[in-house]
Formats: sequence, C-alpha cells, structure tokens
Amino acid sequence: MAVVLAILGAALGVFIGESLWAGLSGGALGFLLAQSSDLKDALTLQGQRLRKLEAQSESAAAPAPTPAPAPTAATPAAIAAERESTQTPPPDAARRAAPDALLALVPNAALRFLRSGGALTGLGVLVLFFGVGFLVKYAVDHAHFPIWLRLLCTFIGGLIVLALGLSLRQRRRNYGLLLQGGGIGILYLTIFAAYRLYALIPAGPSFATLALIALCGALLAVRQNALTLATLGAVGGFLAPVLASTGSGAHIALFSYYLVLNLGIFAVAWFRAWRVLNLVGFVFTFGIGSLWGYRFYAPEYWSSTEPFLLASFALYTLIPVLFAFHQPPRLKAPTDGTLVFGTPLVVVALQAALVSDWRYGLALSALGFGLYYLILAGLMLRLGRAAQRRLVEAFVANGVVLLTLAAPFAFEARPTSALWALEGAAIVWVGIREGRLLARSFGVALQALAGVALVGSLLAEHGGALAFVFNREYYLGTLLLTAAALCSALLLRRAQAAVLPAERTLVVNGLLLAGAGWWLVGGISELLRLFSTEDAAALMLIFFAASAAAATIAAKRLAWAELRIATLGYQPLLWLGFVHIVEQLDHPFAGFALIPAWLVAIGAHFWLLWRLEHDGSGSESEKEVVVVKSVWLHAGLLWLLAAIVTTEVGWQVQRVLSATWEAAAVVLTLALLLLLTSRYGPRLEWPIGRHLAHYRSFGLAPLALLLFALLLSTSRLPGDPAPWPYLPLLNPVDSSSLVALFGLGYFVTRADGGDASSVWMRYLARRGFWWIAGAAFLWLNVALFRVLHFFAGTPFTLEAWRSTTLAQTTSTMLWASLSVGAMLFASRRKTRDIWFSGAGLMVVVVLKLFSVDLSSAQTISRFLAFLVVGLLLLLVGYFSPLPPRKQAAG
Repeated sequence: MAVVLAILGAALGVFIGESLWAGLSGGALGFLLAQSSDLKDALTLQGQRLRKLEAQSESAAAPAPTPAPAPTAATPAAIAAERESTQTPPPDAARRAAPDALLALVPNAALRFLRSGGALTGLGVLVLFFGVGFLVKYAVDHAHFPIWLRLLCTFIGGLIVLALGLSLRQRRRNYGLLLQGGGIGILYLTIFAAYRLYALIPAGPSFATLALIALCGALLAVRQNALTLATLGAVGGFLAPVLASTGSGAHIALFSYYLVLNLGIFAVAWFRAWRVLNLVGFVFTFGIGSLWGYRFYAPEYWSSTEPFLLASFALYTLIPVLFAFHQPPRLKAPTDGTLVFGTPLVVVALQAALVSDWRYGLALSALGFGLYYLILAGLMLRLGRAAQRRLVEAFVANGVVLLTLAAPFAFEARPTSALWALEGAAIVWVGIREGRLLARSFGVALQALAGVALVGSLLAEHGGALAFVFNREYYLGTLLLTAAALCSALLLRRAQAAVLPAERTLVVNGLLLAGAGWWLVGGISELLRLFSTEDAAALMLIFFAASAAAATIAAKRLAWAELRIATLGYQPLLWLGFVHIVEQLDHPFAGFALIPAWLVAIGAHFWLLWRLEHDGSGSESEKEVVVVKSVWLHAGLLWLLAAIVTTEVGWQVQRVLSATWEAAAVVLTLALLLLLTSRYGPRLEWPIGRHLAHYRSFGLAPLALLLFALLLSTSRLPGDPAPWPYLPLLNPVDSSSLVALFGLGYFVTRADGGDASSVWMRYLARRGFWWIAGAAFLWLNVALFRVLHFFAGTPFTLEAWRSTTLAQTTSTMLWASLSVGAMLFASRRKTRDIWFSGAGLMVVVVLKLFSVDLSSAQTISRFLAFLVVGLLLLLVGYFSPLPPRKQAAG
C-alpha cells in the first residue's frame, strides 16, 4: 500500500504542480501517509493481541490451594538467626555509613590530599601568587616607591617563602612543597617583570637568572621526589608573563622565557616520569603561543617565531622518549597520548599559520616533520628496548601521516581537516592496539570534527553556499577523509576481540557511510569542475557504476558483509543522476556520451544484483536481508528504466510536435512497457522469472497505477493532433488511451498468481476489472466529447458539456448503448455482476432523461434521445433477461 499511495501521490503532484519536484513531493507525502496508516494498523493489532492474552490469563483456572506446612519446633538458635536477618541497622550507624560510602567514591589520592590540608594550602598559595601579580600591576600604575626597591622586596619575599617551605619539608611535607612552589613562582614573576616591564636587568642576566631558578626548582623537585613542587613551579612560571603583561605583544622575550621553562621540564623528565608536569608545560606553551599568534602574528615575524616553535616541537617529542627509559609508555593515558599525538597536531596547525604566505611552505613543513618522526623512530629501534616498541609504532604512524599530507598540502588542500582525519585514524589504530575505548572514541570523534571543519570553512568562505563543488583545492581533502574513515572502519571490523559489539556495528557502519559520502562528494565536485554539463553527467554515471563495482569486489575479497550491503546505495545514486540530468539537460540522453553512460550504469546495476544474490557469503540473517533488499532494487530498477524511456520519448516527441503528442507518447510508452513486461518478462529466467511474483507486486503494479493516473490526467486534453487532422479514435490521445486500457487489462488478468501473489495483487485480480471499466467509461465519454469539440465546435470544458444540448443527448445515447452492451454480454456469459452494472447504468440513463434532457429546449435531439433509449430498453428486455443465480460467477 505504501508503494501504491506513493505512486498516486507522485501522479497527483505532477498533475497539480506540473513539475518533477512536485511529483517527488507528492510521492513522498503518499509514502509517509501509508507508513502512518501501517503503523496505526500494527498498533491496533498489537492491542487486540494484548487484550486476548489478558482474557486468557484471567480465564485460566486458579491453582489448587496447598495445605499449610505443619508447624515445627523453633529452636533458640533459629529464632536468633531470624531476628538477626530481619533486624534493621540503627539510625546512627546508617548516618555514619553514608559519608563513608560517599568518601569511598573519591579517589584515594584526592582523599589523602583533602585530609592532609593540601587543598587549603594550595588555594592559599594560588591566591598569594595572584596577589603578588596584582601587586606588580599596581606598582606600574602607582609609583609610591622606587621600582627597583619594590621588585627587590618582592624577590626577597619569594626567597623567604621558598626558605620557609624548605624548612618545613621534613615535618609537614605537603605544606612545605606547596610553599616552595609558590616561592619559585614569585621569583619567576619578579625577574620577568624586572626584565620585560621595567628594563632593569639586561636580557642575558635576566634569562640566566630565570634558567637558574628553573634549574633550582627542578633540582628541588627531583631531590624531594615532589611532583607537586614541580607542577606549582611550572604553573607559576608560565603564568608570570601573563600576569605581568602590558599587552604590547612582544614575543621574543615571551618565547625565550618559555623555552627556558621547557628546558627545565625536559631536565626533570630525564630523572622523573612525571606526566602531569609535562602536560602542564605542553598546554601552557602551545596554548599561550596560539593565543599570541591569533592576536599579533604577522608574516614578518616568521624568522623570530619559527625557531621557538621548532624547539618546542623537539622538546615535547623527546620527552616521551625519556619516559620510555623509566617505564613503558602508556599511549592510552591522556598525558602520553596528548604528547605523542597532540604535539604534531598542534605544531602543524601553528606552522600552517606561519607559512601561509608560502606556496609550498606547509607541504615542505609536513615533509620535514614526517622525516623527523621516522628518523626518531629508527634511532629508537637501534636501541632495541622492548618497552619502546609501542612508542616507535606511534612515531611511525605520525611520520607516515605527515608524509601523506605533504602531497595534498602542496596542492593547497585543507590542512586542518585532513590532518585531523588522518590523526583520528591513527588514534583509532592505537586504541585498538591498546584496547582502549576512550582512544578509539576520540579518534572517531576527531574524524567527525574534521568533516565539520571542512564543511564549516567552505560555508564561511563562500557566504553560506555550498560552492565547494567547484573548488579544486578541496578534492584531495575529501579523499583523505574517505581514506581515514574507511581504514578506521576496516580496523575496527577486524579487531573482533578488542572492540565492543556496538563498535563493530554502529561505528563501523557509520564510518563506512561517512567514507562513501566523502568519496561521492569529492568525485562529483571534481567532475562538475573539470567537465561540461553533458560530459560531467555521463562521467558521473560511470563514476557511480565503478564505485559500486569496486565496493562489491572489495566486499568479496575482504569478506566484509557491511560493504556488500553498502552497494545497495547504488540505485539511489542513479536516481540522483537521473534527476540532475533531467533538471539540467531536459532529457536523459542529452548528448552522445550519455547513451553509453546509461548503458554502462544499467548494466552495472544488473551485475550488482546478480552478485548480490549469488555471492553466498554472510550469515542466514544477512542473506535474508539481501533477498528482501534485492526485491526492492529489482522493482526500483524497473521504475528507473520506465522513467528514463518515457522521459526521453516524451521529450523527443515534444521537440518535434506538441505537448499533446508528448502526453500521448508518455502514456503509450508506459503502456507498451507494462504490456511487454507482463507478456514476455516471465520467459526470462533471471531476473524476472526468479522474482516473478515480486516483479508483479512491487515492480509492475506501481507502474500500472501510474499508468492509470496518467490515463485519467489525459482526460483534460482536447487531443489536438496538429499539424495532423483530427480523426475520431485515431488521434494520439485516444489511441494511446486505448492501448493503455488494453495493457492494464492484460496485467490485471495475470495479477493473481495463487499463493505467491500478495494481498494487493489478489485484490487487483478481483476488483481491478471494475477500475479499468470505470476508466474505459470515462475515456469513451471524453472521446465522444472530443468529436463534438472538433466537428460541432463545442468548447472542451466541463461547463460546456453540462449546458450543451447536443453533448447531453449524445452522452445519453452512449450511456444507453454501453448499458445494453453490458447486459447482452452478461447474459451470454451468465454473469450477474456485469448485468446489474449495466442495469444500474440504464437506471441512471432514465433518470438523466427525465431530469436533464427533458428540461432542454424543444429540439429534435430530445425526441431522438427518448426514442433511442426506449428502443434499447425493449431490445434488452427481449434479448438480455436476468441470468439465473446458479450461473452467476462472482
């Protein structure tokens, strides 16, 4: 029923809107209406079943009562045990248990930190640090004391805080470490302010002092094995220039200072594997560097910023190597994963801004970074440490990704989205190797963000319009997104034991669809950009066919059932190509190249259907799904062929003749297609012979309904055969309608195939004749009115038919003749249904005589109508009495 209403909706849409899109909209509306009706029926059926089950459960006999067990002697031990099992804990114990249960949810480290007083101390140090920073800012605006004196006092205060923390390191370790970290931060801030804000200290001594402070802080942290001290010192050091900044944007001092801090962090990493400390340095270095670049960067700053970026890149790629000497790397952890995979991601993004004015700057940068990672991985392999094996694999993955990006960057592809996509694929691979769901999820999310970034940048550049289909520089970006999605899907599918079942289904299918979507978008955009409209349309069809064929072959080679099911999307692509060609070029065979292109596309579709049904791979449930889907694909292919042929024939006829001939040609072509397929289709063993019942139910039945709707719509046409003369029944509209009625009748006679037929087809076999009879009755009346229009000059309007005496008289005689013919035929076939139909029509004729014809003017047509109807009634009464009941054939 969904297909029926979709076809009727499409026909009404074309009839009312007179456009292809109106037909598609009507078809969609009809389909949704049918789906809602089916859902309502399904809910009603389920409700009936539920009520039936409830009635059965209520009518079931109640179980016979079982005798109560005899009481047994209760021992004191049994009584005590029963009381203990039923006794509730006292309220005080419950209140004490609740906080303990909440505290059990807190991690042990955080719990110890709260109980030791470290939270309050850390908060105090943080407030003190910001207070010192605000004091320095206040000193800039209010010069109550000489600046050197204020800074000296601040520096001495930092030394006092540091000394106090050192004195307390034995008695109260956590408290002393927090004070030491705060003191080191104050020293950082004071020296930087003396150099940068007030120029009291030259550059050389200031940075030497900063390096000394960083070295001392690192030594103290390593000496005391204090991660907290190292972290607080690093945070204070990185925040110092931010708090003391004047907003001028001078970058050499800032980056030199940060380089000194990073060297200190690197030195600590030589002795301690403190991941949090390195993560703090990474976030502050590249975060503040990115903010500065966003606000102040200009191309002339390249020579003074590039060395700092490269130095930071080298430091944060070597820090994981130093970790590997102490303990195996944990790429699944956020700290290690950020340094290993986040460093190239951030550095390449910043490098893209630095070399944006160079044509091949980013390509050469990606090439250099990729070679660096591969060389570093090779050096680590020579060390032969088993603990570094996974780190080497990660570095190789980064190097391969960066080398892969060098080529598209050379052609001005979108660097950020491509980098994110390939990095996401690499993270998915590492997540599979490490068995970490978080890493795999992050890799998939990163690929999704890559697609969003690409589309968002295109929309922003082109004013909200999807004009990227005509931009060459984005094609390679879509190819990289495709490769990342498909590789990730294949890796997840093959890792059966390492991933969750939902990942093997939902995530794999989502990545597969994303990869196919990017592949198609990129291919279509490139074809539209490089070729003319006709050639691009032809190549688009071949591109669809080649892509679907490649997917089918890959599904067989890789034993990838999801990829085989994905080939089912080939037919919607052909429909998309058909709509595009008709909208842009008016007809399917516009241009010589489109003829072989359509032959290749349709031939590939048949080949895909044959492979889909004959490749015996997959489980039984998958095979069942394939059979069900292939049935609809067979039907859809038949509809597509009908759409192509009828559209082309109609366009060719209209180009030579007129719109009347076009409508007649469309009806005639569809009628011949229905007739020939119904007559000779079953002789083909495959595909029609194997799916004959489905071809009739899902393929030909919608075409028959569409033909029926077109037949009704042609009743509006007067049927002017210009430039040829009009001939009754031999004009294009009447002739095509007659063939359509014959084709519909032949299809209805072959509709009922027994148990193999659907309910809808059995309904057509029983009732389709009456629908065709009604259409034939309408056609005969319209054909008669066309004769009056061309030979008697009657206007071809409904109002003219109702008000013209000649039209009323001739229609009365036609109805009477049809009534007599139906009753004579029923008498010979002994069929009461037809006889009663003819008799009912005769009753209508008589009523019309006395209500309409009798009220007309005094003309000979009135008497002629009465005479003819009277003679016909006498003829029926003699030759066509009512057939006996026992001979009736319903």
